[in-house]
This record gives sequence, structure tokens and C-alpha cells, in this order.
Amino acid sequence: MYTLKIHRDAEKELAKSPQHIKKKALRFFEHLMKNGIQNPPYPLKPLKGKFKKSKFWETIIDKDYRIIFRKENDIFLVRYAGTHNKLGTG
Repeated sequence: MYTLKIHRDAEKELAKSPQHIKKKALRFFEHLMKNGIQNPPYPLKPLKGKFKKSKFWETIIDKDYRIIFRKENDIFLVRYAGTHNKLGTG
């Protein structure tokens, strides 16, 4: 089992998101806490550029919605959530 911590900014973005995004995010978070990054329900990839140094990962939970996180020991830290364009990941 893993612990999940969500940054305040990511929490605010998720709160403003449509209901179907909230459901998908919850499903992803439950999976992270239970299984880590093994067999995720949504596509997952390590980020490049400024995020590579901090070993951030990105999951694509919807066509235009991303969640960016990293792992420290047994803790997953969700740092960003939002649309593809808003996060500048593409």
C-alpha cells in the first residue's frame, strides 16, 4: 500500500474539473495507492524537460486532461492536474 498526497493547487484544479474527470482521477488515485504504477488504468509516461530531473510522471486520464506526480519512497505526490495546454506538457 502507498500513501497519496495531493498538492493544494492540484486539488483546486480537480475540484473545478467536470464530474467525469473527477471519477477518472479518483480511479487513478485508488490504483496508485493500491498498486503503484504497475498496470495503470490510464496511459503513463515519465516526463522530459524541466520535469525529468525531479522524476515526474504524467498520466493521461482523458483526451485533454493530465495528472503529474512523482514517487518518494512509499508516497505518491500529485503536484499538478489540469488540461494539456494549461500544464504545458505538449
